[in-house]
Amino acid sequence: MKTQDNNISSPLTDNDIRLMMQKLPSGPRNPWLVKKVMNRLPEPLPTRHSWPVRLAYLLAAIILFAGWVFIAINIMSPATIAVTYSDIIYTFILISMTIALPLSYQNS
Repeated sequence: MKTQDNNISSPLTDNDIRLMMQKLPSGPRNPWLVKKVMNRLPEPLPTRHSWPVRLAYLLAAIILFAGWVFIAINIMSPATIAVTYSDIIYTFILISMTIALPLSYQNS
């Protein structure tokens, strides 16, 4: 009998395929093969950022610093009676941006 797979006929029978599979040489198992291949790969090149990307991150850092100065002056001023919700919201935004800015620069 001829095997049929997806309406494509094969000149080999099931017995022929079984015999070929039995006669195949088995290669030696080498657990270090992947490590050897990985050691031959070149080291990844460090990413170089273009000047517009560097300028954008520099501007973001300057704006972030200015935001912290603004919040510090606003909260520490003698006219401030109580800390408002907007001060708390601005502070949380600045904290998240302070954490996210270096992480995004490293991952880009």
